[in-house]
Amino acid sequence: MHFCAIEPDSFGQAVKDLNVYLWFHREPEGEIFSLYERFEANRRLPPRAWFKRKKRRYEIAYASQLGTWEDVIKWESEPVQLQNFRNACEEIATAIKVNLTKIKANDEFDKNNYCNFLDQKLREIPKSADRLQLLIQHLEFVEKQNLLP
Repeated sequence: MHFCAIEPDSFGQAVKDLNVYLWFHREPEGEIFSLYERFEANRRLPPRAWFKRKKRRYEIAYASQLGTWEDVIKWESEPVQLQNFRNACEEIATAIKVNLTKIKANDEFDKNNYCNFLDQKLREIPKSADRLQLLIQHLEFVEKQNLLP
């Protein structure tokens, strides 16, 4: 779902794709334990950011505090809860704003306006569960129609 979808190049030519990867704690389920240990070690690291200038792709990865993997998976089978939606939006927006460090002054991207855009979108989060459901239905419709950039 793309609550903060924007047209490409809205804030400059330098960034076409901005991807955010959330790492969730997950208990091992018959997984190879060494892979689990490595994943948990990576999850404890500070947030990371990569800027691939030629591809115009900015990526951020961080350990989410929204809950465990199992908690978040349950959200898929239940109606979206207003507080969960708000918490997720706030956490992701904060992660983006704090981790735009790889964009240099000479890169063509307006970080300040983008951060202001994120703040505006946070203010637009519905205040009621009914309005949130309407927003989600609209976002799902737009996504299915491929109307997003």
